[in-house]
Amino acid sequence: PDCALDAAFTAAHPNQRPETCPRSADKSSAVGGRALGVGGSGEAGGSIMGKVFGGRVLCVGDGDLSFALGLSRATGAAVVATSYEARDTLARVYGPGCVEGCEGELGGGNVGYEVDAVDLVRTLRKALPGLFDDRNGRAPPTFDAVVWNFPCTAEEDGQDGQNSEMERNKALLRSFSASLLPLLSPGGRVVVTHKTKPPYNHWSVVEQLEAAGNLKCAGRVCFDRCLFKPYKNRKALDKKSFSCHDAEMYVFEKSTAPPGGLENLGLVKMTDEVVIGMRDAFVRGKGGAEAGNGK
Repeated sequence: PDCALDAAFTAAHPNQRPETCPRSADKSSAVGGRALGVGGSGEAGGSIMGKVFGGRVLCVGDGDLSFALGLSRATGAAVVATSYEARDTLARVYGPGCVEGCEGELGGGNVGYEVDAVDLVRTLRKALPGLFDDRNGRAPPTFDAVVWNFPCTAEEDGQDGQNSEMERNKALLRSFSASLLPLLSPGGRVVVTHKTKPPYNHWSVVEQLEAAGNLKCAGRVCFDRCLFKPYKNRKALDKKSFSCHDAEMYVFEKSTAPPGGLENLGLVKMTDEVVIGMRDAFVRGKGGAEAGNGK
């Protein structure tokens, strides 16, 4: 349910901008992450999110490169950050700090520019040749997870994801699913985060990623931006952000993977009972642990 349309909920908690949320306003990289055992552990895969993503991750189409930083800090994973844009373009749009900070923290050899999500092996080899194994015929690297947040074709005036571009965006997702396969380890996962409100729910993300028959959806996880600070979701080539409270992480595995890959990670299944329990707890002004217990 949409809490903005819930009169009892909004009477207890008036609508506010997402950035006024205490967890969002707190600049600590660990805030919120502690609830899932992430933030500051420094051990790859030692948290719930670490187990979802694994120890070596490729981030594709990372707007201002902030998600790669947040994921690295939260999980301890070895992260390779890539952008579709050129380095000087990112520095001009988001400021030089975004590229310099990411390169400084992840290492320049782990940050690539002009990497195309639908032509990953070729463009990644051109951007980051050091990742390819000279001893094995320049074999491409493999990753425990390939991640793309809010994929969409770039449109003028920040009009990303409009209905008029739906078919192009569906094709984009299908091409991405084929392009990433050589880079995915045998037990690897693909994580695509996207909004679920119209028009995005009509993109049929699962259908597009499964179209070629090489991937299957293992489940969906509610996306909590606060777990990946300093991540800020951006419009294409625009400093503006957008609401992502309705976003979910669609998690895919190879079609040959055994079933039940996400069931033993300690995630709470979002049933109607849990959602209603959380809503009722917040209406009573308690939230927090009581909401989490579904009481």
